[in-house]
Amino acid sequence: MNKKFLGLVFLFLFSFSGTASANLKYNPYTGEYENASPDSKLKYNPYSGSYQFSPPDSKLKYNPYSGNYSYEQPKSQLKYNPYSGDYLFAEPDSKLKYNPYSGNYSYEQPKSQLKYNPYTGKYYYDKK
Repeated sequence: MNKKFLGLVFLFLFSFSGTASANLKYNPYTGEYENASPDSKLKYNPYSGSYQFSPPDSKLKYNPYSGNYSYEQPKSQLKYNPYSGDYLFAEPDSKLKYNPYSGNYSYEQPKSQLKYNPYTGKYYYDKK
């Protein structure tokens, strides 16, 4: 094999090692790699008919503003995002953070950092 090619491969892998998350998990029901905490499991949502990664202690909660059920942490509460106009579940200590790659604001943990998902080509805030 060509040494230049191998060098480029190693350079590519090394350059993404700090930004790609080890918390990406493959969801065989969607065929995508998703951001998930290390302890999260696939759970079936009978209201949407889909599977999502959720921490073991998460519960189905109803969002009256969207009309949807989703798995959320027991302490999560509805918070208003003035940039999107939506009410979403978020942890009490979460803060609005800007993602310059998507142009969106979302509620994230204060210490969460942007990570790159090489499978989707998008940046997201990690779940620590």
